Amino acid sequence: MSGLDVNGHHASGLQVYTLGWGIELMDDLNFSATGHKFIANNVESGSGFSRHLGVEADFGLTWNIQKNLALTLAYDHFFTEKFFQDASGSDKNLSYAYAMLTFNWDRTKRRAVRE
Repeated sequence: MSGLDVNGHHASGLQVYTLGWGIELMDDLNFSATGHKFIANNVESGSGFSRHLGVEADFGLTWNIQKNLALTLAYDHFFTEKFFQDASGSDKNLSYAYAMLTFNWDRTKRRAVRE
């Protein structure tokens, strides 16, 4: 990631630290939880803004409907930190949810294995 802008204030050189975990609840149902910590290498000089952008928590449930078809339902929450508070004047966090349908359309022909 090259950076982000908030109300005309720029942070760049993002470092993203990630830790995740997942478990297979049933043969065709998986749950995952992932956390991300975002820190900028650079903020506007002389602004006094923090380099700490925030922490994101992601939770997902994936159902493998068929061999090549899966449905994911996910919820993500971004806990804003000091940079967003300095740049926007707000300490509001961000939340969003989504549904995603993933399919694999593999039309390649397999070669016979020679022994």
